[in-house]
Amino acid sequence: MTKVLKKTKLPKEENKWMLLIVMSLVGFIMFLDTTMMNVAITSIVEDLDTTVSTVQAAISLYALVMAAFMITGGKLGELYGLKKVFIIAMVMYAIGTTMAATAPNIIFLIVGWSVIEGLGVAMLLPITAVLITLNYKGLDRAKALTIFAVVASAAAAIGPIYGGAMTTYFSWRWAFASELLVVIAVFFMLKYVHAPKPEKSATNTLDIKGTVLMASSLILVLVSIIAAPTYGLWSPKEMLVLFSYEVTPFGVSFIPFMFAIGIGLFAWFMKEEAKLMKKGKDPLIDITAFKNKKFTSSVVVGGFLAFVLNGFIFIFPVFLQTGFNYTAMQTGVALLPLTFSMIFFSLFFTPLGSKFSPRALSQLGLGIMIIGLLVIDRDLSMDIVTRDLIPGLLIFGAGVGIITSQITNLAMTALSKDLTTEASGINNTLRQFGTSLGVAILGTILISGFSYFAKTSLASSDILSEEQQITLTTSLEQSTQEMTDVQMPTDLNDEEISQITIFTKESSVTAMTATIYTAIFTLVIALFLSRKLSKEKFAKS
Repeated sequence: MTKVLKKTKLPKEENKWMLLIVMSLVGFIMFLDTTMMNVAITSIVEDLDTTVSTVQAAISLYALVMAAFMITGGKLGELYGLKKVFIIAMVMYAIGTTMAATAPNIIFLIVGWSVIEGLGVAMLLPITAVLITLNYKGLDRAKALTIFAVVASAAAAIGPIYGGAMTTYFSWRWAFASELLVVIAVFFMLKYVHAPKPEKSATNTLDIKGTVLMASSLILVLVSIIAAPTYGLWSPKEMLVLFSYEVTPFGVSFIPFMFAIGIGLFAWFMKEEAKLMKKGKDPLIDITAFKNKKFTSSVVVGGFLAFVLNGFIFIFPVFLQTGFNYTAMQTGVALLPLTFSMIFFSLFFTPLGSKFSPRALSQLGLGIMIIGLLVIDRDLSMDIVTRDLIPGLLIFGAGVGIITSQITNLAMTALSKDLTTEASGINNTLRQFGTSLGVAILGTILISGFSYFAKTSLASSDILSEEQQITLTTSLEQSTQEMTDVQMPTDLNDEEISQITIFTKESSVTAMTATIYTAIFTLVIALFLSRKLSKEKFAKS
């Protein structure tokens, strides 16, 4: 295995926290980037002449690229030098965010943001965690990792209000452009980035085969899950046409075959990694990490947390903007209680990991998140205003803050120091995997649910003609995708318009309820899996 730990020099006392400041700046823009565009969906759709589903796909692809190449990104730092790869990744990030800021169309945005910037983050995220882990020890390490996690979570939570302000008063493009200022600041502070040099060895080579298998398996599994609602889980709903040929193997949807191939490739990947380890060569992942139940439980629970949190931060703006005509700024303001609650409870519960069981605190956080979602659902109504959502968002944010204060440190300290890179890579891969699925699945449930419930409500109308119902159903689906007002037929009277408005809001609330309960079910699974989390308190020094 490649070693990077022997020559680690801890920073001088007077510069002790400078590295954490640099890493936190990087973490801030990385996680700000994941949510700041959620509230700007309407503007992006209009400006780039695209649809909500396409923007949703861009957000999912951003997380997917990170998930597919996160472990490889961490390994590159281990093989060729953490600081060198850190600098290269920052340059890629700058290129990607510049392309996003100047995108003339959705393809340019996807290439710049989802792909190039996504690859940059795939290298940056594991490296930042490794650098923090290597440069601090004991309680300082716990504090540093938690502060980094808090900054990241706060950035993700602040993203909506920041994106809302930029979109409302300037342009969504300036949100991307402003990140360049942070990138420049980081380059001026590179002297504080202390990183050990990699040891030279004949076995220190990148596992190309493993990289291809790992990335391919994750991409196929994620795409199959994301595409299932469109193309059908078993029976074909929509035909996939490749080179004028309809892909329907054995008369069924291609989705289960794609999923099975993805799982097969992952099994092949694990087998190849085991072979490399037996030969004494350097694999992409040290698969012995998965034998540690405490570590495996930590990263899986972290993935479920990312699924719910990032999925919610995507669906909440869509719900408010499509069903209740909220602006980007109003949506950002509505999310402020979640932001403040996450930050406060993360900071408050950080030191408690040395006094109470981190497992108990994590389970407490998950339980409070469930209560928060139940309160949000209780307060949903057709006449909803921002203040109605404050109690639920505060409770939900408190739960997120409590578990965030523990889960990252649990994952990063469950393995030996020799496996720090593996711990960071696997942990962040599962987080991005969860994020991609959360945005895709919860977003699809909300959008598809709204269309279904609206269509059902219109069909039950006793005052709308069949022709009007068909026209309105099409108009509702189009307005949802394009984030525009519903185009009403010109022959409608006041009573009919009033009924359609009621149907629209009722459908939005019902679809949001269905989405929230999907998130709650996910958290219940995470709560069950959290039984394997470590019960050992974090060391004070």
